[in-house]
Amino acid sequence: MEGEREGEDKCFFAAADTRTAPATEYVDVAVTKHTSDADARVFFEAASGRSGTEKLSGLGDAAIFTRDGDNGRVLVLKGRTSVLVAITSKVQADPRGALQQLAQAVLAKI
Repeated sequence: MEGEREGEDKCFFAAADTRTAPATEYVDVAVTKHTSDADARVFFEAASGRSGTEKLSGLGDAAIFTRDGDNGRVLVLKGRTSVLVAITSKVQADPRGALQQLAQAVLAKI
């Protein structure tokens, strides 16, 4: 599957049936190389402090899952790299498992 590139570190994937209208079902993937491990850790800790955040195990050095309405996000820290995979979906009841698999696939490529 090919995504639409957004900037230097982000891709956007929309559901095939929503390409002619404003997308309501889509996935974002962002891979960011921070200037140092410390900068990456500060970025990760800031995101980890939000309410409703759950720690995940088995992904990178640290990982979290956040759910907010129709949005789900997994943020992974691996060295000085952060990987964010996010979904906006009204039909995906529990996106955590799918987001974890997608994050694992992205991590395998970096």
